Amino acid sequence: MVVDAARKAIESLYKDRCDVYEMQKSRDEETKVTSEQEVKVVEQKRCRLSYQTATSVDQDKVPHQTQTILLFLEPELTIKPSSKIVVEHCGVRTAYKMSGKPAVHTNHQEIVLKLFDKYA
Repeated sequence: MVVDAARKAIESLYKDRCDVYEMQKSRDEETKVTSEQEVKVVEQKRCRLSYQTATSVDQDKVPHQTQTILLFLEPELTIKPSSKIVVEHCGVRTAYKMSGKPAVHTNHQEIVLKLFDKYA
């Protein structure tokens, strides 16, 4: 099928790996205290990290560069908006968070990322 061939071609580009973490409530049965803990919900998922750089000029004719970081994943995977996504790209692990809602397509999804600083 054409869809299967297209998806296979896209996924052949996935050279990176990612882990996804969520904050989940956990109750300590001994102390009866409920707290939030970081939990890994996706482990070593194949993906592709892509960088796009754009230059714009403001009113004072000063050029500014912005960088967009995109993560490509399989479309079936659901990642919550407040998740932390740690991507291993070229041997370097970097923590990111989602910048918006994923663009889900037939064969893949695209998630715009920002560097992770803290949970929302």
